[in-house]
Amino acid sequence: MEKSARRKKRMGAGWLPDFLRFFMLAIAGLLIVSSGTALAGRDKTIWQSRDQFVAIEKQDGEGTAANDHPAKLSAEQLRSMLESLEITESGRNKVLPVFNEPEREILVEMLRDGLSQAGPKEDVTFAVIGQFPALLGLARERKVTTGRVFYRGGELNIIFGMVHRDFRDNEDRRLAPFVPGSRTRPAELGGRISAAAGEPGSTMKRGDWIVFSPASIGSSPGMPGESATPAIKPEPSERRPPETDTTRKQESKPAKQDKQGRTVEERLMLLNDLRNKKLITEEEYRSKRLEILNEL
Repeated sequence: MEKSARRKKRMGAGWLPDFLRFFMLAIAGLLIVSSGTALAGRDKTIWQSRDQFVAIEKQDGEGTAANDHPAKLSAEQLRSMLESLEITESGRNKVLPVFNEPEREILVEMLRDGLSQAGPKEDVTFAVIGQFPALLGLARERKVTTGRVFYRGGELNIIFGMVHRDFRDNEDRRLAPFVPGSRTRPAELGGRISAAAGEPGSTMKRGDWIVFSPASIGSSPGMPGESATPAIKPEPSERRPPETDTTRKQESKPAKQDKQGRTVEERLMLLNDLRNKKLITEEEYRSKRLEILNEL
């Protein structure tokens, strides 16, 4: 009887720790599964810097028509489209650019790479983080914007998943992932997306989905390796007058310098030189380049 009582006592004392261990293992398994699910759709990462990325993923939605991929757009076409994008915040008549300059520079380069490598059944997705004015311009806040990009029927499609969503460093991306836009599920963006007045060939397919016609902006896209047709040059009467010393002095502004007195251009050249000499990795190069551009 005494041995039986001691055995029951040991079992009762050990039950709670065993249950807690089982519960913690179950939660850890769920996190691993959710993490794997979040990353499963990413076939190829074009660029990544911590939480930011540009990647090639499978198309979303069943029975989706094939894209015209791979496709090649000029940097000028992509830059013009991205620069034109604006968001009017809900409840406020405040219009902000969707992307700031550092974000555009990254996306122009990386989206071009992604579109030129993607297959007909693949899209290019992205998540970028930019700094935007807050508190009447006295401070700056970090905001994340995500989207899905694909080219089909002579048109570039951008479906947004998030636009200027507050970014928190301490968030677990497995529980709060950066979700790109979806063909099947409209996103709540907290504002109205549009292209700036005068941007040719842009239409809204949905509140979170904008379509551009690159051919109306400049050259037509083609397959990788094909040279893009240059945009039509303005007539001589439309061209700017030749630059003179006087106009050059009027337009020149003091270049922003770091603590060592180097301008942004000099820092970027030095960074590029370090990469070419293989003194830094590609990831270190892109991360530092983004840091320098964010200071503009």
